[in-house]
Amino acid sequence: MDEEIHKDKELYYLYGIVNKPIHGELGSFGINNGVVFAYTYKEISVIFQKDLPMSTGKSIHLERGIEHLYVLQKCMEHFGCVFPFPAEMFIVKETIPSLVEHKYDDVCAWFQEYDRMQQYNVQIIYDAENAEKKKRKMGIKSYTFAQKEKRLEKQEIIEMYQAQIKEELRQITAKIRIMPMEKSLADTQTILDLSCALNKDKEDAFKNMLQEINKIKYLTVKITGPLPLYGFTGK
Repeated sequence: MDEEIHKDKELYYLYGIVNKPIHGELGSFGINNGVVFAYTYKEISVIFQKDLPMSTGKSIHLERGIEHLYVLQKCMEHFGCVFPFPAEMFIVKETIPSLVEHKYDDVCAWFQEYDRMQQYNVQIIYDAENAEKKKRKMGIKSYTFAQKEKRLEKQEIIEMYQAQIKEELRQITAKIRIMPMEKSLADTQTILDLSCALNKDKEDAFKNMLQEINKIKYLTVKITGPLPLYGFTGK
């Protein structure tokens, strides 16, 4: 949005939408400790902040992105699932009612699908160089992988891991979004980069499964979350 065009208009900074009617002031936990507000339309509410200038400069933009995420996580703690807006999304004050009304049907359908879910980002890293440093405590599945490793070339090993892990994740998570991967075969390589939409009651099974994967020779697991469902808004 062009700040010059709207310099005489009051701009609101948008965070996201929650599936609860919570009209009014929510507290001073916004960017720069600003007050966060909610505007309700029927049973959904858009979360926003007043009197916040547009950011300038890369470092300021990065800082604001971190604070933006903090606000969304606070909303998740208090109100449950949040439909997140990207950082630096401003709207003219007068257009908030029409925005919420316009998005109402789509957002309600989204909440019907994703309510009680949150996002975890998972990276599976193939690390041949440090493989021997890993503990060799293996379960049945890990043993199967180890036997395969003796017979397969590196590319075949990676493809096997990718297929197996994706299948196991699909059995636990509601939805998976798979990021495109590099095609090189370096000794250290990210072989799976995933965003997972996970029901809260599946968290323990999800984390236990990732711990088992992390025990496998050659593989390291990195996990980030819980996060707002950025990867599943259809944007």
